[in-house]
Parts: sequence; C-alpha cells; structure tokens
Amino acid sequence: MFRYDYLWACEEASGNRRGLKQRPSCVILALGAGQAVYLAISHEPPRRGQVAVEIPPEVRTIAGLDGTRQWVVVSEFNFDRHGPRLVSIPGKRGQKRYGTLPPSFFEEVKSAFLAQRKAGTQKKVDRTKDAA
Repeated sequence: MFRYDYLWACEEASGNRRGLKQRPSCVILALGAGQAVYLAISHEPPRRGQVAVEIPPEVRTIAGLDGTRQWVVVSEFNFDRHGPRLVSIPGKRGQKRYGTLPPSFFEEVKSAFLAQRKAGTQKKVDRTKDAA
C-alpha cells in the first residue's frame, strides 16, 4: 500500500487531472512496463453505487494505517504507471509506502475487485497518458 494521488472517477468527469486528496491506496495488480492498478482506501463508508471492503482493525494495524474505520473501494480504480504520483505519508518524510496487507485480506479484496470486473460495473480512470 502506498500514499498516492488518487483521482476518483467523479473528479475526472469534472475535468480534474489530479486527485483532490492524496490517500492510502492498495496496488491490486502490478503489470509489465511499470503499470499498476490502484484502489482507493477511504475513511468514508461506501456511498450509493460504491462497493468496498471494510478493513478489519487488526489489518489496519498490520498495514500501518490509523485506527479509524476504513474501506478499500473496489468499484473503481486508477490505472497508472507505478511511481510518479506516489507522495510522502504525512509526518513520515520521504516514506511513501505503508505496510502490506495480509494475504488472506488481500485475497478478499482481490475477489471483490474481480467480481466487480466480471459484472462490468467498475469505473476505470486511465492515468497512463498523463503520468507526472
């Protein structure tokens, strides 16, 4: 998991090219040519039309996140080159990487992500054309 300049699909639809908020994000898939699929992690419960997996307290601790309830949103994703939009974690100068999700929770997120892909309801924000 990394601190990433995540661009929500609704922000992109409004003409933004940068995310309005940098946030923890989960890399669900790393591809050749340094490309990756990022899923946003949010303190906000899923809104209508969003699908997300809640991160259990023990996983938040292992992953280096704060203790507040959080969700991994699987109903949309950013497709981007890995690296250019990573930013430092607040209060941890130069550190861009949080911890790692335990394999069992990663599998849960991956399954939910793939179910959304299969349903054809995910929103994709392709940022590879304008990587910083």
